[in-house]
Amino acid sequence: MIFQDATSPRYINGISFDHLQYYLYYVIDFTSNPAINKTIKRYNFDTEVMSILVADVNTLGIPTFSRGVESAGCAFYDNDLYFGVEGNISGNSGGRETIIWR
Repeated sequence: MIFQDATSPRYINGISFDHLQYYLYYVIDFTSNPAINKTIKRYNFDTEVMSILVADVNTLGIPTFSRGVESAGCAFYDNDLYFGVEGNISGNSGGRETIIWR
């Protein structure tokens, strides 16, 4: 185990590694109210410290829907973080679409 985020009810999701600064970007998953979960976090491998990168992605102009950021995808490429938000109503049966932000 690399680290454990005590604020996460069960899982972390949307994991991405920044190989230049040694950060792991992630979101917490399976909260009691996914629609209000809008935070991107990061773990610093050098200092072993967890922090909040963005408390509310809506402040960056990134819309969130019934899943908040919990089903987010994430990738780090060419010094940029690419972050996906699922833009559908709640439910696991089809119709899932992801909006990707850089």
